[in-house]
Amino acid sequence: RRLYEFEGGLEREAFLAGVEGMRRQLRLGAWGSDETGGREPISVLIGTWNMGSAAPPAAGLSPWLGSAPHQTIIVLGIQECGGDDLASTLAAAVGDRYVLLCHASLVSIRLFAFCLASHSHAVSAVHTGHRATGFGNIYGNKGAVGCAFSFHGTSLCFVNAHLAARPDRVAERNANASDVLEGMSLGRRGLELTDQFDHCFLFGDLNYRVEMQFDEAAGHAEI
Repeated sequence: RRLYEFEGGLEREAFLAGVEGMRRQLRLGAWGSDETGGREPISVLIGTWNMGSAAPPAAGLSPWLGSAPHQTIIVLGIQECGGDDLASTLAAAVGDRYVLLCHASLVSIRLFAFCLASHSHAVSAVHTGHRATGFGNIYGNKGAVGCAFSFHGTSLCFVNAHLAARPDRVAERNANASDVLEGMSLGRRGLELTDQFDHCFLFGDLNYRVEMQFDEAAGHAEI
């Protein structure tokens, strides 16, 4: 037995996060072997949509969420949300096989996480958070919302961000992204999100630009 002393709470939390990281690496290493412990792979669909404050299309969302029935978990990030009851619209689009795990919001930024009802018993420790990066880092016209939960003991984190617009504001976008990862009220305070969870997904309207002609950029993207 050893006694550890820390100068403050942040040092203690950083130490605990390091221990948890080592535990995760050992666990993931075991899962990568032939012995899977009876676990089955899951599929996750992540969608992002800047609605421009408009209502959802009258024709429905099937073209966007048509592959949803094949996914275990569906996480949808919305920016500039429009419509009066978007939660019901999205729930109808994914179908009654799914249950809503959580919903997070910050002004017009939204996040909805769904899971197959047949797998919902495997979900635990659900929590949400947000971080404003708009005017004075207070107003939430820009920023992010997030949710995290454990699925069969594996911790998952999803962050939907809407960062600063316009091509000349790259430095501000970078600062926004760093602020979101370091300061979102999700998980342990004082620790970046990427240090706390087995898998962390950042998505949304990030507003980054590729500064080259379309054909050239598409050529780089070919597989």
